[in-house]
Amino acid sequence: MNGKINNILKLICGMNGSNYGVLLKISSNGFSIRAAHGNLDLNDISLKTFCEDLRITQNFDPSQVIFLESYIKLAEQNNIQSLGIKEVFKSERFILLLLCFSSEKEMKDVEVANMDTASEMIYEFLEEEKTFSTEANLESTIENANLAVLFSDNKGNPVYTNNRFRETFNLKGVSHFNNELFKLFDEEGNYIENFDYPYQIAARNNKSLNDRTYKFINDKGEEKWFRVNSILVPDMSNDDQKILTTFEDITTVMDIKQRMKAEMAPPDVVYYSSDPSGTEYSFISDSAKKMFGYLPEEIFDNRYMIASRIFSEYLDKFKNFIRDLSRGSQLAIEYKIRDAKNKTRFVRHLGIPVLENYEVVKIVGVISDITNEKKITEKLLFAEEKLNLIFENSDEFIFSLNENFEFDLVNQLGARFLGYEPEELIGCSISDYLKDDNKKKLMNVLKEVSSSDELLTFTANFRARNHKTVQIKFKAKTIQCEGIDKTILGVGRNISEYQKDELKIKELSEKLNNANKIIENEKNKVSHHLNVSDEINKLKNDFISNISHELRTPLTSIVGFAETIASDSEIEKNMIQEFGKVILEEGQRLSRLIDEILDFSEYESGLRKLVKIKFNVVDMLEQLVDSVREQFDSKNIKLTIVSKQNHLDLIGDRITLYKAFDNLLSNAYKFTDIGGKVEIIVNDIDEAVEFIVADNGVGIHEADISILFQKFKKLSRTGSQIPGAGFGLVTVQQIIDMHFGTIGIESKLNQGTKIIIRIPKNLTVGEK
Repeated sequence: MNGKINNILKLICGMNGSNYGVLLKISSNGFSIRAAHGNLDLNDISLKTFCEDLRITQNFDPSQVIFLESYIKLAEQNNIQSLGIKEVFKSERFILLLLCFSSEKEMKDVEVANMDTASEMIYEFLEEEKTFSTEANLESTIENANLAVLFSDNKGNPVYTNNRFRETFNLKGVSHFNNELFKLFDEEGNYIENFDYPYQIAARNNKSLNDRTYKFINDKGEEKWFRVNSILVPDMSNDDQKILTTFEDITTVMDIKQRMKAEMAPPDVVYYSSDPSGTEYSFISDSAKKMFGYLPEEIFDNRYMIASRIFSEYLDKFKNFIRDLSRGSQLAIEYKIRDAKNKTRFVRHLGIPVLENYEVVKIVGVISDITNEKKITEKLLFAEEKLNLIFENSDEFIFSLNENFEFDLVNQLGARFLGYEPEELIGCSISDYLKDDNKKKLMNVLKEVSSSDELLTFTANFRARNHKTVQIKFKAKTIQCEGIDKTILGVGRNISEYQKDELKIKELSEKLNNANKIIENEKNKVSHHLNVSDEINKLKNDFISNISHELRTPLTSIVGFAETIASDSEIEKNMIQEFGKVILEEGQRLSRLIDEILDFSEYESGLRKLVKIKFNVVDMLEQLVDSVREQFDSKNIKLTIVSKQNHLDLIGDRITLYKAFDNLLSNAYKFTDIGGKVEIIVNDIDEAVEFIVADNGVGIHEADISILFQKFKKLSRTGSQIPGAGFGLVTVQQIIDMHFGTIGIESKLNQGTKIIIRIPKNLTVGEK
């Protein structure tokens, strides 16, 4: 076939592109055209006729190709028209298809002519046809192309972009080409400077540039990949050339390629070859840049660069490694090194001596980055160490059994439950240590565990070395991993002593119940035979004794100071005032005592009735605290109310409850030393209110707590003379009982006292 015709046909018929694919291409023998993509069928009669015409067309002018009747028929077919080559003989369409959609790379089985030479042939062909394109026609054709196209002048300056280009590169609506918006990156992700764009390079070198791959990041942050061709095109209006650059979207292909590359990439490895001393390198793989941060050339120039980055604690080991390599030993070593960014890496270094005539002439080696491997190993070792610590120090019986129910792991404490050491049990069947009365049952349970994935619980009776029975409660589960035999893992607790304790508790509980019944019976007997008269007389005597003392004390002061004032007419006025103050205080004390007696009498006789109202107990307590604040301040006692709520309602007798808490604060004041602390704590608990009056005073013997609520009883306190008739707490209890509440006391000597009261929020609840 004529060479020119062959070359032109290769370019015309070897078209491919974004939406076109490879339509036709010349076979290697140059005598036929075949379809690579699209709907072209070799059996199609038009295609066959065209091939036959080419076969007999040997020596005619290239321009005659377009007049081949078979070619015209082929171009008129619908499937060919849809692929855009019907009017390929028209000059503007011819250039567009040739330069936009031709690709040497796709034509694997033919040798395509140099693009510049092809362009000259096409130009000659067009001149013979006398069909010259105008720039307007060319731009119109490019505008509607299904491929992103950029048209630039002979200096590489963009002069026109088509609609697809502007859509693809986010330049829609931008009046002028903007280099700031149009940024490309290479396959390594490095930004490409504008002067290195393909159309700039093509302009500088006056040569077409093919099959360059670039990345673009759109306004959505998506990465798009493009195959770029920048081709010189003759300008029909002058002698200059223009550059037509096409961008074919190959994002899908690149994504697959990068995923495959990531999945198939080997671990970080550097290959090298050096002299026997390990300082003169003849070869270092490019991966040194990734691992060490240095280019091979940098390591060639500085032969001690790698050694200088090794941690000092590994240097002697490394020197011995190099020495042994130079003596002919094949070795591997692991050490720690800093890369160019001072990042610590662990590496495994394998060295292989190459011998000639029994002498080492060079070393070839592999350096692998094992940093992640080391980290994982260290974590595993740490986890194993923790597990061993738990295993050996656990107070549980931990073991594992193989498929034959033989011990292959036992912790020390577990083995000692049975009086053995772990090594004595390993390799022995668990059935050898089970009591005969439950051996068969337990072996069936273990078989069930072995065939199940669930965690099962069971109790087993073991025979210890001393022939005693040890009862152990187990939880066991089967564990199976690939490459590891099935294992039963069990954890048990010795419940022998627990069982004994349970039996003892049960026996003691029965005895205690019997004792309580006996005591109750005896109490009933005693209560029926008490001498009521003696008890009344005793209470009367106690009452008279206490009241006499409490009445006599203030009366003595009142009478004494009054007589002094009456008998001494010359007594000074200020002394009279002081005596009068004492008389007033003792009179008030006497008045309070009489009020307490009357109140107690009313409560005791049942004459006092509650006046129930709904009121805020927190407000009542704050009023009470304000009234006694000066008294507490005189002893520097800190008095506070602690409540999460500022408002807490209760239905009850506000006056009597105020009286009860006044009595409690009075006691707290009496028995708290100077500088002490008293707290009233209020808690809202469901349908009741809890009050805690706590002090850090002198406290009470636990043995004395039981008599605090007995009428007219006063506790004797060494070294203290504290006034009181002995029925303050009794009155408090009476008031709380009337409100269907409860009262209790917690106290320790010299540590303080807590009085705990609970009262229903609604008094009607208690009445029901």
